[in-house]
Amino acid sequence: MAQKSGDIYKEALSARVVNDVFDPMRHHPFNRRLIVASSRGPFYFTEDDAGELVARHAVESFEGNSESSITWIYGAISAADRKAAQLMASSDNNILASVKPDHWDIRLVSTPRRVHHKFYNVICNPLLWFLLHRSWSPTFTPVIGKQERDAWDNGYRAVNESYANEVLASVGEDRFVLVTSNYQLMLVPGFVRDRHPDTVIRHSFETPWPWPSDLEILPVEWRLQLLRSLLSVNELSFPTARDIRAFAACAEEFLKESAVVTIEHNGVSITYEERIVRLEIAQPSVRPVDFKSLKGISPTQRAVKDLTADKYRHTFVTVDRAEPHKNIVRSINACGELLKQSPEMAQDVQFLLFLTLGPTHISAYKRLSEEIRRAARRVNDRFDGLNPVRTAPSIEPSLP
Repeated sequence: MAQKSGDIYKEALSARVVNDVFDPMRHHPFNRRLIVASSRGPFYFTEDDAGELVARHAVESFEGNSESSITWIYGAISAADRKAAQLMASSDNNILASVKPDHWDIRLVSTPRRVHHKFYNVICNPLLWFLLHRSWSPTFTPVIGKQERDAWDNGYRAVNESYANEVLASVGEDRFVLVTSNYQLMLVPGFVRDRHPDTVIRHSFETPWPWPSDLEILPVEWRLQLLRSLLSVNELSFPTARDIRAFAACAEEFLKESAVVTIEHNGVSITYEERIVRLEIAQPSVRPVDFKSLKGISPTQRAVKDLTADKYRHTFVTVDRAEPHKNIVRSINACGELLKQSPEMAQDVQFLLFLTLGPTHISAYKRLSEEIRRAARRVNDRFDGLNPVRTAPSIEPSLP
């Protein structure tokens, strides 16, 4: 890396903050088609009582782009999504649903269940998510053996290639701009670039990026595939300047002399195979419409009513997803230490944790949930009849 100073990184990146991770219209040539490929899309499907498919909005705040011509390609996740991919697709695989904007094409990538299991439940969810969030303990985890290697080739690579095939099938010979996102589809840019060299490609992350000492947990061929694919894009965005520094360090460490990092006052770029890749900060967007809709639903109203009815003088509230890399157990222990030093406060103080559980089939999440309950119990057991720490995990596990 040309310079190591954190100050020059901040100075170089401060002018390049992008407010919305999906802001491709501002960057691409308007004579090209816009293709968006993502793991999840703006709509999902359910079945009503009669067994009929119903398309529903997954994102309520995309109206600002509804007049733009977009082809949105995303995964068929549920059984209803898969059924829609079979029954509601036109001859060119465009989903026919009245709920979508007139100028949009929707195409679902429906891979065999076993392939999707390897992609999501073996590689994406338990392995890559934890790697990106630096949640592995390298001395003991992860264990990457025959099952994981098979899942990489026949799950992760296979699904990414399916996305790339769908992208290319949707455009034919047209020139286009491709916008991909996050850790599930890191190989799509490389597959598309190999077959369509003049494509303008932008990939964005809403997750952190690991440092070389973390990325080297992956087998050599895996990390090279990821880095080479990501460096086939024109623009690459991350949530913070730290993530850009980490990615640049990985490129230099694992691609050696073939990747050259350049830091200038107007940005950071990496030159790789005669292509200049611009690195940017793109902070995840906030959707006020979604917050307003959540505020009005009955579970939220009940929670607010319960809070105002409590007799405690002081209530501390945490609303978060239960993740190993977050300080949930430490925060409970800190509350316990406070009450240990000032036990009289147990009458007036409560700590409420509204937590969304991670996927329970992954052992790390199961262990974390158990430790959260144990930590809360240890604090509450000191105060007979009082429960200064209360946890309210949601019933339905969430997905990364």
